[in-house]
Amino acid sequence: MNAATTNEAQKSVTNLETTTADVLSLKLYRLIEIVKLAAYATENGLPARECDTSEVLHYVADELHGVNSDFTETVHSLARVMKGGAQ
Repeated sequence: MNAATTNEAQKSVTNLETTTADVLSLKLYRLIEIVKLAAYATENGLPARECDTSEVLHYVADELHGVNSDFTETVHSLARVMKGGAQ
């Protein structure tokens, strides 16, 4: 690999890391806030049906699965970039 290719690969890694970290961070923050709101509602006896809580938990679980998939895909992409493979 020459210096230009190495620099481009490093820029790609840096951009991918920054973008992915920001996106995943926002998704996780949003999920934390959803869980806090659900806990607050339950804790304070606000009118909620059991199925509402179940729907919230299923939603959070599905979103967490998506975050996990995004994270895994990003780690694999970073590994390919660092090895000089296809992006």
